[in-house]
Amino acid sequence: MMLAHVRPAQRPDQEISDDLTRRGLLGALAAATALAAAGCGSDSAPEKQEAETHEVEDFLGKTTIPRHPERIVADSISNFAHLVALGVEPVGVAIPTGFSTEYFRPSDDDIEIVTAGDGWTVNLERALTLEPDLILATGSEWNVDNCKRYRDAVATFAFEEGWKDTDHIKERFLALGSAIGRETEAMDAIGEYDATLAEGKETLKPRLAQIGKVGIVRLGSDGWIGVRTEDVANTVLASLGMTEPAWPEVGESGYVELSMETLGMLDRADTLFVTRDDEAPPADHEAILSSPLWQRLDSVSNGQAHLVSAWNSVDLLQLGYMVDEIVRVTG
Repeated sequence: MMLAHVRPAQRPDQEISDDLTRRGLLGALAAATALAAAGCGSDSAPEKQEAETHEVEDFLGKTTIPRHPERIVADSISNFAHLVALGVEPVGVAIPTGFSTEYFRPSDDDIEIVTAGDGWTVNLERALTLEPDLILATGSEWNVDNCKRYRDAVATFAFEEGWKDTDHIKERFLALGSAIGRETEAMDAIGEYDATLAEGKETLKPRLAQIGKVGIVRLGSDGWIGVRTEDVANTVLASLGMTEPAWPEVGESGYVELSMETLGMLDRADTLFVTRDDEAPPADHEAILSSPLWQRLDSVSNGQAHLVSAWNSVDLLQLGYMVDEIVRVTG
Protein backbone atom coordinates (compact mmCIF):
# COMPACT_ATOMS: atom_id res chain seq x y z
CA MET A 1 0.00 0.00 0.00
CA MET A 2 1.39 3.41 -0.95
CA LEU A 3 0.28 5.85 1.71
CA ALA A 4 1.21 8.90 -0.32
CA HIS A 5 -1.11 7.82 -3.16
CA VAL A 6 -4.21 7.81 -0.97
CA ARG A 7 -6.45 10.74 -1.93
CA PRO A 8 -7.50 13.00 0.97
CA ALA A 9 -11.19 12.79 1.78
CA GLN A 10 -11.74 16.52 1.35
CA ARG A 11 -9.97 19.38 -0.40
CA PRO A 12 -8.10 21.46 2.23
CA ASP A 13 -9.50 24.83 3.19
CA GLN A 14 -7.21 27.80 2.89
CA GLU A 15 -6.57 29.92 5.99
CA ILE A 16 -8.49 30.35 9.23
CA SER A 17 -8.16 33.51 11.32
CA ASP A 18 -5.83 33.45 14.33
CA ASP A 19 -8.76 34.12 16.65
CA LEU A 20 -10.75 31.22 15.27
CA THR A 21 -7.71 28.98 15.51
CA ARG A 22 -7.18 29.83 19.16
CA ARG A 23 -10.84 29.31 20.01
CA GLY A 24 -10.92 26.02 18.12
CA LEU A 25 -7.84 24.66 19.87
CA LEU A 26 -8.99 25.76 23.29
CA GLY A 27 -12.37 24.20 22.60
CA ALA A 28 -10.72 20.96 21.52
CA LEU A 29 -8.63 20.93 24.69
CA ALA A 30 -11.67 21.58 26.86
CA ALA A 31 -13.60 18.81 25.15
CA ALA A 32 -10.73 16.35 25.47
CA THR A 33 -10.26 17.21 29.15
CA ALA A 34 -13.98 16.84 29.87
CA LEU A 35 -14.09 13.50 28.08
CA ALA A 36 -11.10 12.25 30.03
CA ALA A 37 -12.66 13.35 33.32
CA ALA A 38 -15.95 11.68 32.47
CA GLY A 39 -14.33 8.28 32.42
CA CYS A 40 -12.13 8.38 35.49
CA GLY A 41 -14.15 5.65 37.18
CA SER A 42 -16.97 5.23 39.65
CA ASP A 43 -17.00 5.93 43.39
CA SER A 44 -16.54 2.24 44.04
CA ALA A 45 -13.35 2.00 41.99
CA PRO A 46 -10.06 1.92 43.91
CA GLU A 47 -8.41 5.33 44.18
CA LYS A 48 -5.15 4.00 42.72
CA GLN A 49 -6.93 2.74 39.60
CA GLU A 50 -8.63 6.13 39.12
CA ALA A 51 -5.26 7.86 39.14
CA GLU A 52 -3.71 5.47 36.61
CA THR A 53 -6.28 5.24 33.83
CA HIS A 54 -9.04 7.29 32.26
CA GLU A 55 -11.60 6.97 29.49
CA VAL A 56 -10.96 8.78 26.21
CA GLU A 57 -12.45 8.69 22.75
CA ASP A 58 -10.53 7.81 19.60
CA PHE A 59 -11.27 6.59 16.06
CA LEU A 60 -12.98 3.43 17.37
CA GLY A 61 -14.94 5.11 20.16
CA LYS A 62 -14.48 5.19 23.92
CA THR A 63 -11.58 3.29 25.43
CA THR A 64 -9.58 3.24 28.66
CA ILE A 65 -5.88 4.01 28.56
CA PRO A 66 -3.17 5.04 31.04
CA ARG A 67 -3.21 8.70 32.02
CA HIS A 68 0.54 8.99 31.65
CA PRO A 69 1.80 6.08 29.53
CA GLU A 70 5.55 5.61 29.68
CA ARG A 71 6.15 2.73 27.27
CA ILE A 72 4.48 3.44 23.94
CA VAL A 73 4.69 1.61 20.63
CA ALA A 74 3.87 3.69 17.51
CA ASP A 75 2.52 2.03 14.37
CA SER A 76 3.54 4.65 11.77
CA ILE A 77 6.01 7.40 10.94
CA SER A 78 3.49 10.15 11.72
CA ASN A 79 2.55 8.60 15.06
CA PHE A 80 6.27 8.30 15.85
CA ALA A 81 6.63 12.01 15.01
CA HIS A 82 3.56 12.89 17.13
CA LEU A 83 5.26 11.31 20.15
CA VAL A 84 8.58 13.03 19.48
CA ALA A 85 6.74 16.38 19.26
CA LEU A 86 5.18 15.59 22.65
CA GLY A 87 8.58 14.80 24.18
CA VAL A 88 7.98 11.05 24.30
CA GLU A 89 10.54 8.45 23.21
CA PRO A 90 8.62 5.34 22.06
CA VAL A 91 9.95 1.93 23.03
CA GLY A 92 9.15 0.54 19.58
CA VAL A 93 7.99 1.68 16.16
CA ALA A 94 6.50 0.00 13.09
CA ILE A 95 8.20 1.87 10.26
CA PRO A 96 6.72 1.11 6.83
CA THR A 97 9.17 -0.32 4.33
CA GLY A 98 11.08 2.43 2.53
CA PHE A 99 9.79 5.29 4.68
CA SER A 100 12.28 7.64 6.34
CA THR A 101 12.32 9.52 9.62
CA GLU A 102 14.77 12.10 8.25
CA TYR A 103 12.41 15.05 8.71
CA PHE A 104 12.44 14.74 12.49
CA ARG A 105 15.15 12.24 13.38
CA PRO A 106 18.55 11.71 11.70
CA SER A 107 18.49 7.94 12.27
CA ASP A 108 16.17 5.26 13.60
CA ASP A 109 19.06 2.91 14.48
CA ASP A 110 18.48 3.36 18.21
CA ILE A 111 14.76 2.51 18.06
CA GLU A 112 13.35 -1.00 18.35
CA ILE A 113 11.68 -1.75 15.03
CA VAL A 114 8.54 -3.88 15.38
CA THR A 115 7.27 -3.87 11.81
CA ALA A 116 5.34 -6.98 10.77
CA GLY A 117 6.17 -9.06 7.72
CA ASP A 118 3.74 -7.05 5.59
CA GLY A 119 6.13 -4.12 5.93
CA TRP A 120 3.40 -1.90 7.35
CA THR A 121 1.70 -2.99 10.58
CA VAL A 122 2.87 -3.89 14.09
CA ASN A 123 4.31 -7.30 14.83
CA LEU A 124 2.23 -7.60 17.98
CA GLU A 125 4.08 -10.60 19.42
CA ARG A 126 7.38 -8.76 19.15
CA ALA A 127 5.89 -5.49 20.42
CA LEU A 128 4.54 -7.19 23.56
CA THR A 129 8.05 -8.28 24.53
CA LEU A 130 8.76 -4.57 25.05
CA GLU A 131 6.04 -4.50 27.75
CA PRO A 132 4.21 -1.45 26.34
CA ASP A 133 1.47 0.25 28.32
CA LEU A 134 0.04 1.81 25.13
CA ILE A 135 0.02 1.35 21.37
CA LEU A 136 -0.50 4.50 19.33
CA ALA A 137 -2.20 3.17 16.20
CA THR A 138 -3.42 4.62 12.91
CA GLY A 139 -7.19 4.98 13.09
CA SER A 140 -8.36 4.36 9.54
CA GLU A 141 -10.81 2.09 7.75
CA TRP A 142 -8.00 -0.02 6.31
CA ASN A 143 -6.55 -0.53 9.80
CA VAL A 144 -9.66 -1.21 11.91
CA ASP A 145 -9.02 -4.94 12.34
CA ASN A 146 -5.43 -4.29 13.37
CA CYS A 147 -6.44 -1.61 15.87
CA LYS A 148 -8.93 -4.01 17.43
CA ARG A 149 -6.30 -6.74 17.55
CA TYR A 150 -3.87 -4.45 19.34
CA ARG A 151 -6.59 -3.31 21.74
CA ASP A 152 -7.35 -6.90 22.71
CA ALA A 153 -3.76 -7.26 23.89
CA VAL A 154 -2.87 -3.85 25.35
CA ALA A 155 -4.37 -0.38 25.78
CA THR A 156 -4.51 1.28 22.35
CA PHE A 157 -5.23 4.82 21.19
CA ALA A 158 -6.30 4.87 17.53
CA PHE A 159 -5.28 8.30 16.24
CA GLU A 160 -7.71 9.15 13.44
CA GLU A 161 -6.04 9.39 10.04
CA GLY A 162 -7.11 12.06 7.55
CA TRP A 163 -7.54 15.81 7.76
CA LYS A 164 -9.60 18.75 6.56
CA ASP A 165 -7.01 21.51 7.04
CA THR A 166 -4.03 22.26 9.25
CA ASP A 167 -6.25 23.40 12.13
CA HIS A 168 -7.91 19.99 12.04
CA ILE A 169 -4.46 18.40 12.36
CA LYS A 170 -3.72 20.61 15.37
CA GLU A 171 -7.02 19.74 17.07
CA ARG A 172 -6.42 15.99 16.77
CA PHE A 173 -2.84 16.36 17.94
CA LEU A 174 -4.04 18.35 20.95
CA ALA A 175 -6.60 15.65 21.76
CA LEU A 176 -3.79 13.08 21.70
CA GLY A 177 -1.70 15.23 24.02
CA SER A 178 -4.62 15.50 26.43
CA ALA A 179 -5.22 11.75 26.31
CA ILE A 180 -1.68 10.89 27.40
CA GLY A 181 -1.14 13.73 29.86
CA ARG A 182 0.88 15.96 27.53
CA GLU A 183 -1.44 18.95 27.05
CA THR A 184 1.27 21.54 27.71
CA GLU A 185 3.71 19.85 25.36
CA ALA A 186 1.04 19.69 22.66
CA MET A 187 0.29 23.41 22.93
CA ASP A 188 4.02 24.17 22.86
CA ALA A 189 4.48 22.07 19.70
CA ILE A 190 1.55 23.83 18.03
CA GLY A 191 3.04 27.18 19.00
CA GLU A 192 6.41 26.20 17.54
CA TYR A 193 4.81 25.24 14.24
CA ASP A 194 2.81 28.47 14.10
CA ALA A 195 6.00 30.45 14.73
CA THR A 196 7.86 28.53 12.01
CA LEU A 197 5.02 29.21 9.58
CA ALA A 198 4.84 32.92 10.44
CA GLU A 199 8.60 33.35 10.06
CA GLY A 200 8.59 31.43 6.78
CA LYS A 201 5.76 33.52 5.38
CA GLU A 202 7.55 36.74 6.27
CA THR A 203 10.81 35.51 4.70
CA LEU A 204 9.09 34.43 1.50
CA LYS A 205 6.99 37.57 1.03
CA PRO A 206 9.58 39.48 -1.06
CA ARG A 207 10.27 36.34 -3.14
CA LEU A 208 6.71 35.56 -4.18
CA ALA A 209 6.76 37.56 -7.41
CA GLN A 210 9.85 35.69 -8.61
CA ILE A 211 8.50 32.32 -7.42
CA GLY A 212 5.24 32.83 -9.31
CA LYS A 213 2.78 29.95 -9.63
CA VAL A 214 3.96 26.80 -7.86
CA GLY A 215 3.37 23.09 -8.31
CA ILE A 216 4.29 19.97 -6.35
CA VAL A 217 5.47 17.04 -8.44
CA ARG A 218 6.10 13.58 -7.09
CA LEU A 219 8.54 11.29 -8.86
CA GLY A 220 8.05 7.64 -8.02
CA SER A 221 11.01 5.28 -7.87
CA ASP A 222 9.39 3.35 -10.73
CA GLY A 223 9.19 6.37 -13.05
CA TRP A 224 5.67 7.40 -12.06
CA ILE A 225 4.98 11.17 -12.29
CA GLY A 226 2.12 12.95 -10.54
CA VAL A 227 1.13 16.49 -9.55
CA ARG A 228 -0.18 16.94 -6.02
CA THR A 229 -3.22 19.19 -5.85
CA GLU A 230 -5.24 18.06 -2.80
CA ASP A 231 -2.47 17.19 -0.37
CA VAL A 232 -1.55 18.70 2.99
CA ALA A 233 1.54 20.13 1.29
CA ASN A 234 -0.76 22.24 -0.91
CA THR A 235 -2.29 23.69 2.24
CA VAL A 236 1.18 24.60 3.48
CA LEU A 237 1.89 26.41 0.19
CA ALA A 238 -1.33 28.42 0.55
CA SER A 239 -0.49 29.26 4.17
CA LEU A 240 2.84 30.67 2.95
CA GLY A 241 1.04 32.95 0.49
CA MET A 242 1.86 30.90 -2.60
CA THR A 243 -0.59 30.25 -5.44
CA GLU A 244 -0.94 27.33 -7.83
CA PRO A 245 -1.96 27.20 -11.49
CA ALA A 246 -5.19 25.55 -12.65
CA TRP A 247 -4.51 21.83 -12.98
CA PRO A 248 -6.73 19.19 -14.61
CA GLU A 249 -8.89 17.03 -12.36
CA VAL A 250 -7.04 14.45 -10.31
CA GLY A 251 -7.17 10.75 -11.11
CA GLU A 252 -8.02 7.84 -8.83
CA SER A 253 -4.56 8.04 -7.28
CA GLY A 254 -5.27 11.52 -5.93
CA TYR A 255 -2.77 13.05 -8.34
CA VAL A 256 -2.80 14.58 -11.80
CA GLU A 257 -0.90 11.73 -13.41
CA LEU A 258 1.57 12.63 -16.16
CA SER A 259 3.73 10.77 -18.64
CA MET A 260 6.79 11.81 -20.58
CA GLU A 261 4.43 12.72 -23.43
CA THR A 262 2.37 15.08 -21.23
CA LEU A 263 5.28 16.44 -19.21
CA GLY A 264 4.89 19.87 -20.83
CA MET A 265 1.81 20.45 -18.66
CA LEU A 266 4.23 21.31 -15.85
CA ASP A 267 4.99 24.59 -17.63
CA ARG A 268 1.76 25.86 -16.09
CA ALA A 269 3.87 26.40 -12.96
CA ASP A 270 6.77 28.86 -12.72
CA THR A 271 8.30 26.98 -9.79
CA LEU A 272 8.24 23.25 -9.07
CA PHE A 273 8.87 21.44 -5.80
CA VAL A 274 9.88 17.91 -6.80
CA THR A 275 9.33 15.39 -4.02
CA ARG A 276 10.85 11.96 -4.11
CA ASP A 277 9.93 8.54 -2.82
CA ASP A 278 11.65 7.73 0.47
CA GLU A 279 13.50 4.80 -1.01
CA ALA A 280 14.89 6.80 -3.95
CA PRO A 281 18.21 8.55 -3.29
CA PRO A 282 18.36 12.26 -4.25
CA ALA A 283 20.97 11.52 -6.93
CA ASP A 284 18.37 9.52 -8.89
CA HIS A 285 16.04 12.50 -9.19
CA GLU A 286 18.87 14.93 -9.86
CA ALA A 287 19.73 12.78 -12.87
CA ILE A 288 16.11 12.87 -14.04
CA LEU A 289 15.91 16.66 -13.81
CA SER A 290 19.15 16.88 -15.79
CA SER A 291 17.75 14.83 -18.67
CA PRO A 292 17.09 16.65 -22.00
CA LEU A 293 13.30 16.19 -21.79
CA TRP A 294 13.03 17.71 -18.34
CA GLN A 295 15.42 20.49 -19.31
CA ARG A 296 12.83 21.66 -21.83
CA LEU A 297 10.56 22.73 -18.98
CA ASP A 298 10.78 26.45 -18.19
CA SER A 299 11.02 25.91 -14.44
CA VAL A 300 13.89 23.44 -14.84
CA SER A 301 15.89 25.49 -17.35
CA ASN A 302 15.36 28.62 -15.22
CA GLY A 303 16.63 26.90 -12.09
CA GLN A 304 13.24 27.01 -10.38
CA ALA A 305 12.68 23.25 -10.07
CA HIS A 306 13.70 22.36 -6.54
CA LEU A 307 14.32 18.81 -5.35
CA VAL A 308 12.91 18.36 -1.83
CA SER A 309 12.51 15.41 0.49
CA ALA A 310 9.58 12.99 0.63
CA TRP A 311 6.56 14.93 1.89
CA ASN A 312 4.58 11.82 2.77
CA SER A 313 3.48 12.33 6.38
CA VAL A 314 0.78 14.38 8.08
CA ASP A 315 2.07 15.68 11.42
CA LEU A 316 3.28 19.01 12.75
CA LEU A 317 6.96 18.10 12.49
CA GLN A 318 6.52 17.21 8.82
CA LEU A 319 4.61 20.45 8.14
CA GLY A 320 7.31 22.49 9.84
CA TYR A 321 9.98 20.67 7.86
CA MET A 322 8.13 21.49 4.63
CA VAL A 323 8.13 25.18 5.53
CA ASP A 324 11.86 25.14 6.31
CA GLU A 325 12.65 23.31 3.05
CA ILE A 326 10.59 25.69 0.93
CA VAL A 327 12.31 28.71 2.49
CA ARG A 328 15.75 27.13 2.05
CA VAL A 329 15.48 25.95 -1.57
CA THR A 330 13.92 29.19 -2.84
CA GLY A 331 16.46 31.41 -1.09
